[in-house]
Amino acid sequence: MNRKQQLKNCTFGKLQSTEEFKHFCDTYLDVWLMNEEVEYILKQSLEDSEAPFSYEDFDQYDRTNFKEECINKIIEELNNLDDEEQKELFNETNKENNLKIKTNGDYEVYLNALGNEEIQKLAEDTFNLYEDDYLNYTEVMQWFYICDDRIIDQLEDRGEVILNNKFWGRQAFGQSITMDSVIIDIFKEWYLELYGLPFNINKEVEEWK
Repeated sequence: MNRKQQLKNCTFGKLQSTEEFKHFCDTYLDVWLMNEEVEYILKQSLEDSEAPFSYEDFDQYDRTNFKEECINKIIEELNNLDDEEQKELFNETNKENNLKIKTNGDYEVYLNALGNEEIQKLAEDTFNLYEDDYLNYTEVMQWFYICDDRIIDQLEDRGEVILNNKFWGRQAFGQSITMDSVIIDIFKEWYLELYGLPFNINKEVEEWK
């Protein structure tokens, strides 16, 4: 087993103590805690349209279970319809999609087969449901300024809250960010796989050229 595979197989606690992970954090994880500054600007943006950024500049919703939450709300609304309204909805859906929906269970199966964008459009157009109706707000505990744009991109790809392409809205606190699973994921995927850095367990980690 080569060194890369050893690192990928490391348990959560042991990985943080490896030379390679420490090098990754020291070299690429250059961050600054900016809670007071970011919160001040966000609050100012409510009164000052020329503020550098505002609440509208980042997605404030928790989308971890987006599809599940949306479907649950649609089914809730479906159950509130009377028999005639349900029958009319099923007939329209069958006609548009060449289906044979007859029950609420059939309709739920149909919903689960849709993609995220399709389910969101259906919720809005058919049931007048919007994100506020079925998604919870994301609670940002800390704001960090991230110096490396590549780290920002990786955080955004994983659904993390990103503001102004520079600030990471961390949803945890009380421990080092090097303990966050998302940071571990970035290390494993980006640092090990995408860039293929040469590692040697007995030698100092080589710098990325």
